[in-house]
Amino acid sequence: MKLESMTKKELNDLAKKHDIKRRSVMTKPELIKAINDVMKKSGVQKLKQKTPAVGYEAATKPLPVLKAKTPEPIPSYYVAPYYHQDIIFFLPVSPGSEYVYWEVSPDTDNRLKNNLELEKCQYELRIHCKDKTGQQMLAHCSVSSRGDYYFGLWAPLKTLWAELGVWDKHGRFHSVMNSAYIIMPSDVVSNNVDTEWMMITDSWENVYKLSGVDETKYSGGASMPDHIVRRIREFTESSFQGDKR
Repeated sequence: MKLESMTKKELNDLAKKHDIKRRSVMTKPELIKAINDVMKKSGVQKLKQKTPAVGYEAATKPLPVLKAKTPEPIPSYYVAPYYHQDIIFFLPVSPGSEYVYWEVSPDTDNRLKNNLELEKCQYELRIHCKDKTGQQMLAHCSVSSRGDYYFGLWAPLKTLWAELGVWDKHGRFHSVMNSAYIIMPSDVVSNNVDTEWMMITDSWENVYKLSGVDETKYSGGASMPDHIVRRIREFTESSFQGDKR
């Protein structure tokens, strides 16, 4: 916008649009200077300078392709397949199913072979049961130095445990380790029925005192605790009778 090429009337109209004071008494150079100052202050000229010309090339220019952000790699952790320890777990699955996991460490395996003079240890896994009549073996099978196994032994409410041992060359069995004792789950629904609602209408006074309120020091008077207890008793009795109806 070239202000110098405009007439004074056009400059006056533009000054009026920008609400320039004393525009009627200004000369043309003063009007041009005042209008330039206002436009610079409002940023009109800067805005016009930065606005690009919209032509065919600008309108048809393809949008920039955004590159997908490369996902950060998920850190990997090494999970050992074995504990390398002497362990045996015996877990109940159902009244008729049990799970056993065991592992003999390499050090223990070598020690057994040296002590029993064996080229290779022959391990056996046993499941024992203990009840009022005594102790008995329910199952046994030959196994390797580590592994897991599911047993299908029906033994509800019985005490079971697992034992891992090794045979020597003379046919004697040597116990290596035993699991903890477990009580198998029941195969019937329990006869014990928990109380759903507990009524303590005869003990409200004691409950109120246990809340920490001292009747002798109650600021509302000695009759207020009695009034609260009476209201609570009336409410519980009415609720109880209403449930019966």
